[in-house]
Amino acid sequence: MNKNILIGLGVMTLVIVLGSYFGDSKPVIVKQGKEPSSVLSPSTTQLDGPPSNEIVLTAKDFSITPNKVNVKKGDKLKIIFKNEGLFAHNFAIEGLGVKIDSVKSGEESSVDITATKIGNFQFECTVDGHKDLGMQGTIAVE
Repeated sequence: MNKNILIGLGVMTLVIVLGSYFGDSKPVIVKQGKEPSSVLSPSTTQLDGPPSNEIVLTAKDFSITPNKVNVKKGDKLKIIFKNEGLFAHNFAIEGLGVKIDSVKSGEESSVDITATKIGNFQFECTVDGHKDLGMQGTIAVE
């Protein structure tokens, strides 16, 4: 293999690793909007009325930003998952039954939920190996 190709691959790998390590780790505090009229199961994809909060999560190769989100119990949320990476990515919130299927590069998908459980819940891209490369974060429900 050409020495220049190997050096290029090494530099690209280093950029990806450092980008996921030093990525935006500031928590996003979602402001409480209108009180929800009913509490729904977290896996429900339809809300009784419009969401009170919108959260935009951006996937890149290999990070999700922001990687920390804080919400209040009872918040109705619209989670928008944008894929700005080169590869297809998906999104899941462990413990809440929330899943967005594969999203192609340059596309987005969304899911509507109500935060009905208090606690810290991990979200991630479940494509093999992507979580380990940094595509994960936490949603804290207070």
